[in-house]
Amino acid sequence: MRQIGLGDLNPVWKGKISCNLTVTGETAHEEKMWRPRRRELMEWEKRTIIARTMETAVIVAMSTHQCCFDGKIFLQSSGGPIGMRATASLANVIMKVYDQCWRKLLRRENIVVDLFVRYVDDCRMFLSPISRITNTYS
Repeated sequence: MRQIGLGDLNPVWKGKISCNLTVTGETAHEEKMWRPRRRELMEWEKRTIIARTMETAVIVAMSTHQCCFDGKIFLQSSGGPIGMRATASLANVIMKVYDQCWRKLLRRENIVVDLFVRYVDDCRMFLSPISRITNTYS
């Protein structure tokens, strides 16, 4: 959190590391051992925390996926595993960002798109013919 400028927003444990909270919550009644946040989170801070949490989840999921082939276990070396639901969801998000950038570029260049259709990683665009610009400096 400190690397992204949000370190002062987390509650901080004031006790010894050895008496930190357990998975079962046995010491959860010791609320006075936590220094609370100094203020409420702003919307951009909440979004940043969620984005970094999702980033961490994606990195862990994509870097620890294993598969079995011919009785041997292999660790996925790169890319997203085919067939994993998270891979398809992540691909959809990335393609949505790609689509937005592509359409922004088309608008900037005054290219009118009559129809834009996407299916997974393939898209079809229908647009009017683009006229060739001739070089007037020749």
